[in-house]
Amino acid sequence: MLLRRNKFSEALRAAPTALKIEPAIANAHYVVSVVRLNAGTYDEALSAANESIRLNSKLAAAYLVKSEALWGLYSGPVDNSAREQTLFPSRPAPTPKSLTPEQWEERRRKVKEDEALLRQSAESLETYLKLNPAEPSADRWQAQLATLKAISNIGEAGPDAVKYGGDVTTKARVLAKPAPQYTDEARRAGIRGRVVLRAIFGSDGRVRHILVLKGLPMGLSWQAIEAARHIRFTPAEIDGKPVSMFVQLEYFFNLY
Repeated sequence: MLLRRNKFSEALRAAPTALKIEPAIANAHYVVSVVRLNAGTYDEALSAANESIRLNSKLAAAYLVKSEALWGLYSGPVDNSAREQTLFPSRPAPTPKSLTPEQWEERRRKVKEDEALLRQSAESLETYLKLNPAEPSADRWQAQLATLKAISNIGEAGPDAVKYGGDVTTKARVLAKPAPQYTDEARRAGIRGRVVLRAIFGSDGRVRHILVLKGLPMGLSWQAIEAARHIRFTPAEIDGKPVSMFVQLEYFFNLY
């Protein structure tokens, strides 16, 4: 109930008390994983979720937290200055031609690590959906699953390979970014905070493969996704040719 009401600090105080009495309580480890996830300590959230799953392999919700924690590890800490440079660039990005062979190798290694994290995240989300067939937002989670699978297999080849900010000569520029709507349920519960998404701004001017990196309950993550779908932008370019590019998007929900 504390988690449902977004009272994470109270939940975190209650969980260790339960674990001291009986350390093999899967639900208590799950509570810790949720709180750590919302605090952005993704490695701790993943560890707690894995322990919860070890103790109860049928605890569906723990697989969802595991999936989201892996997304968080994939995304890393949010750098607001870097995000603003991605969305509203004031100067050209460094060109990939300036990278040394060692830097290219390091980049390829990091891409492989990221792809592995996303594949693990997809596997956990798939397990969650199998264990929880009555999930009311199953269609939305299925869309996230498809996005995870697509992004984890993008790789570096192909005529429309997705680029990162450092790969392009001109970054994508946002022209219009509609605000998301509050859900009535979230407003009544006093839910506020930030939703962080990662998406692909396609070379064709369309937003696709929107992935939730940090979400909020009671429909707010889905509202952010719906708003992101309607972003208008000019595509990134390499030497004057439009290319697809990863971007990170943030939406803030505040009650006034």
